[in-house]
Parts: sequence; structure tokens; C-alpha cells
Amino acid sequence: MGHSNRNLNNRKEQEMGRFKWIDPEEFAELIKRNGAVPAQLSGWGEFSFGIFFAEKNLVILIGSSFDRNGQRPIGADSIRVLLLQTSEDKEPKIVWQMKPTKRIESWATNLQTKLDTLKKAARELRQCPTCKTWMRLRHKNYRVFLGCSSFPTCRQPTLPISPELEKLLLRDSKIR
Repeated sequence: MGHSNRNLNNRKEQEMGRFKWIDPEEFAELIKRNGAVPAQLSGWGEFSFGIFFAEKNLVILIGSSFDRNGQRPIGADSIRVLLLQTSEDKEPKIVWQMKPTKRIESWATNLQTKLDTLKKAARELRQCPTCKTWMRLRHKNYRVFLGCSSFPTCRQPTLPISPELEKLLLRDSKIR
């Protein structure tokens, strides 16, 4: 085996060593501390939990593929976190999607950071001053801002979000 192959194998072994089993009870406790309740979305064949912001028709959806008998093999999956806008007459729309939380030793800290970020985002969302529909988080050129969900029908100019929230969203989101 060549020197570069040996280094590659060592790196893979070290990386796999970071993966860990996530105890479903530990996961459930973290979810409970954040006020999440079981949530069922059609088409999701996994455990889902939601943190609801009823006054804004928003939900932070936490999805994990724990099977009902325990858990997945080490490193087999990740925990997904999305901010969704719900409506009685339409399918939920993704307002923002975070990078998946990998099943590594620091999973709980990583997941908590993402939940805190989306809670801040949910608090900053507001109604469009022009048409009164809820604004959504948008991004362009590594900038995050609020845009009307009725665009292009509504031509309300975009509105800024706090620099702190923008930095958090860019760091942990899937928009690279």
C-alpha cells in the first residue's frame, strides 16, 4: 500500500471514529426541552417533531430517521431541520433549510445551535407592509433578507434582517 493510500485510510478511520450512536431518549429530551411536539407530514417516512409559531403559521420541523425499534447504523443518516410556512389550503413551503446535523459526537450542540437560529428567524419574520402576506427569508450573493412571499405580484422592496441572524443563517444553511 502506497503512502498516500495509507493516509487516506487513516483519515477515513478517524472520520468514522467521530460518528456515534444517538440514543433516541437523548434525542427526545433535547426535542422536549425546545418545546417540540410530534408532527406528521405526509410523505415523510420518519419521526418528525415541530416547534410551532401559530400566529405566523410557521413550524420548525425536525426530522430524523430513527426507526421505531431504536436507531440507524452509525453514520447512516442525519437530522434535518427546516423552517416551514404552513397554510390550510396549500402545501407547506420551505422558508429556510439548515445543513443536516450529522451523527457525530457534537450532534446535540450542533442541533441546538440550528434550532436557536431558526427560532430567531421565526421571530424576525413579519408581514409585508404592502400586501400583508408573510414575508420569507430569501438569499442572493451571500446575503439574506426578507422578501414578500407574493413576489412578483407584490413589488414590496426587500427588508433587511439583523446582521447577527444573517451571519448565523449563512454559517449553518444549505445555500453555499
